[in-house]
Amino acid sequence: MTTDGSNQSAINLRQPQKDDGYSLHKLIAACPPLDPNSIYCNLLQCSDFAATGVAAEKDGELVGFVSGYIKPTKPETLFVWKV
Repeated sequence: MTTDGSNQSAINLRQPQKDDGYSLHKLIAACPPLDPNSIYCNLLQCSDFAATGVAAEKDGELVGFVSGYIKPTKPETLFVWKV
């Protein structure tokens, strides 16, 4: 039960982990019109770019994701890749 007394599970926001790559691939495939990428790309989003991403999890399942990228020549700028 949540703090408001409902039986709905809360959504947990956390840093992505490399094990999220395949779940992210499936989530994007289920959300047209998002462009699907390779599983390898999604693995990189969850590992090499994890510091600039956020994974949303509910009941142990990935239900949302924000992926960002900091351009090396403009470190003050965050490019939001996918939501």
